[in-house]
Amino acid sequence: MAQRKLLCAVLWLGAMCAPAGLLAQQAGTVNGLVADPSGAAIPGAKVTLEQIGTGITRTVNTASDGLYSFSSVAVGDYTVTAEASGFKKAVSPNVRVEVAQTVRLDLTLEIGAVTEQIEVSAAPPTLQTADSQMGGVVESKAISDLPLNGRNFTQLMVLMAGSTDRPGGTVAGHYVERAGGTAFSVNGQRQTANQYLIDGFMDKE
Repeated sequence: MAQRKLLCAVLWLGAMCAPAGLLAQQAGTVNGLVADPSGAAIPGAKVTLEQIGTGITRTVNTASDGLYSFSSVAVGDYTVTAEASGFKKAVSPNVRVEVAQTVRLDLTLEIGAVTEQIEVSAAPPTLQTADSQMGGVVESKAISDLPLNGRNFTQLMVLMAGSTDRPGGTVAGHYVERAGGTAFSVNGQRQTANQYLIDGFMDKE
């Protein structure tokens, strides 16, 4: 079921013929600024990204401008922790990362002992402004409940913003048709411009 969710989530790539470097963008990114209560950047702060459920952690230090970044972050829920000498530890639980999503998470460290900690209750904004990419995720319940003709996962693409269902036919000299008769264009692109990443591999139509 989780695999089917991932398959559908990556369909947003159909908007264009993307370069090979897009393969790495299946995963997400978590980045942000670590600052003190006055807003001044804290360089050298230790930031830890822990995946909830597996306990797998990654750690980076903020740069001289207080910024940190985790790339190639797998889809899932995470806890982000920031700590620095002379400040209380800041913990932000339940940070959700989706396919190809950039999550901006700024953390403020309060002055105090390192052994103390504060929990950041504010969630990252749902509208991501880090880049111009658009994406969407079709949850497992929708995949199970919707009446897909032949259980063809590509039919779920029409649930995404900017997608238009098209009948099969000849486009630019190529016959385009999906199992179950589903074909679509994204944001005005031709149907032959759709591209898929399935289990990390590119499938060009």
